[in-house]
Amino acid sequence: MVWKSNRKDRPVKPMIFALLTAAAWGIGGYFEKRGLHMGHLPPQLGITIRTAVALVILGAVSFPHWKTLTQAGLLFPR
Repeated sequence: MVWKSNRKDRPVKPMIFALLTAAAWGIGGYFEKRGLHMGHLPPQLGITIRTAVALVILGAVSFPHWKTLTQAGLLFPR
């Protein structure tokens, strides 16, 4: 389903996703700082935890596409 705006039939869906991403980015930063402050944790630990969680989530989401790395010759070049 693609939503259309009234102005020259431009799709609205990418703009909605961009706004949701910006909101999630800002809200996530707030909770990260709040959690570090409440737990009396150093910022380096917060960055490490955030990176580890992102790696796991992005790895799980992109798993079906990992085979394209070998097809492109990036993982095990012939």
